[in-house]
Amino acid sequence: PTDSGAKRAFAFELFDDMRAAGMELGEATFTMLVRVCAVDDAPAEAEGVLAKMKARNLKLKLRTFSPLLRLRCRRGELAEALAVAAECRDKGIELSEAEHVALVDCRAGRLEAGGDAASLPGASVLDDLAADCHAPSRAAWPACRRYCAALGLTACAEDSAVAGDGACAVTGATLRSLDLSEAERKLLLEQIEGLVPAVDAKFEGQSSAQELERLAGRRMAQWRTFKAWLAKAGAPYDCIIDGANVGYHGANYAGAPDAVDFRQVDAVLRKCIDGGRRALVVLHARHLQDDRLPASARPLLHAWRRSKSLYSCALRNNDDWYWLYAAVAAGPGSLLVSNDEMRDHHFGMLSARAFLVWKERHLAKFELGGWRRD
Repeated sequence: PTDSGAKRAFAFELFDDMRAAGMELGEATFTMLVRVCAVDDAPAEAEGVLAKMKARNLKLKLRTFSPLLRLRCRRGELAEALAVAAECRDKGIELSEAEHVALVDCRAGRLEAGGDAASLPGASVLDDLAADCHAPSRAAWPACRRYCAALGLTACAEDSAVAGDGACAVTGATLRSLDLSEAERKLLLEQIEGLVPAVDAKFEGQSSAQELERLAGRRMAQWRTFKAWLAKAGAPYDCIIDGANVGYHGANYAGAPDAVDFRQVDAVLRKCIDGGRRALVVLHARHLQDDRLPASARPLLHAWRRSKSLYSCALRNNDDWYWLYAAVAAGPGSLLVSNDEMRDHHFGMLSARAFLVWKERHLAKFELGGWRRD
């Protein structure tokens, strides 16, 4: 079908046929219907699909609510859009920049149409955007500029120099350094630790349920060993290096070696130490097996172990858990050296806002300059 109304009718007809055939209809199928309704400017029908999802106790996600929220915003239905946003918050679903920008733009439109700023709902939409999106993309700027103009703030600067002490050259205000509260950091550590025993059967072959349970138990025992080692390692580490990410940097060419480049890792480690950091390299044990270990790496590993600058997580573990936990546990002022954007599924299971705040403040990306392999 080419007509939007016909597309919606076709989608619902297909949905009914699938249900009649006894097919399992999950969150993704219902979300598709919500999107079709949003494209077709049919908010009531989208609400109806959401009601069916709730009746089935399906897990609702941001992608389920986002089409409806943005549709309400496009229609200028600010109160209804804010109600969708409030429901997201009640369910522990955090809005992304796209939803926040839609709300800001919607309220700006209502103000331009003569709405009274004091009585119009959503007075905190700009503050909410700032609280949840600490580094808004340029795509957010037009809506923010429009909102400021609607409030009568015509002098709006988009670029400003910021001094080393955080002073803004335009406003003179001192910018606040963003970081987690101690309670948020503790919660994030608990969430990271909660990932450890998870076992995905599809990656464990034909393992029985009993074998998977034993694997989960072994992982937790190895994790407790790691935490105990981290606590006994002396002065706290304030710089964690994602060894595999550094070691494989630049190795995406044809014929690249399968082994980690230990000289690259050592160069980054030396740089961190020379900068006054107590650095720790985290590497998976598979990179240290004899059949993968170049002879040139042995003296480096010996030096790292002697200085307590290396931790290797055991086989059938995910090294991401280890370096992420160590980096968060290091607290304020610490760094994680990695070019990993941390978008994998398990990162998505962490508290989105707390994780993004931590990542924005502590992730240090690296370049190797003119480094060349022999």
